[in-house]
Amino acid sequence: MSDIPKLFTEEYYNSEYFAGLDGGKKFLRGEKINSWSYWNSSGEAPACQPIAEAFRTIFHPETMLDAGAGRGTLIAYARDAGIQA
Repeated sequence: MSDIPKLFTEEYYNSEYFAGLDGGKKFLRGEKINSWSYWNSSGEAPACQPIAEAFRTIFHPETMLDAGAGRGTLIAYARDAGIQA
């Protein structure tokens, strides 16, 4: 049985989900307990660099708008890749 709730309420999206001060939200994957949170002391998301470069290579955009809920890291890498963002 999964420990993922059927209904996601404010009880699930608490400070541990976002800040991860106690290691993040715990979840069961197979027999192993893992954790996950948005907390990132550097604020860096290096996975955005190859995404921005692939986006440029495949679509050849002049501009990009990221309307997500992140910190703007994808936009920073898009600018590094020569996209007006």
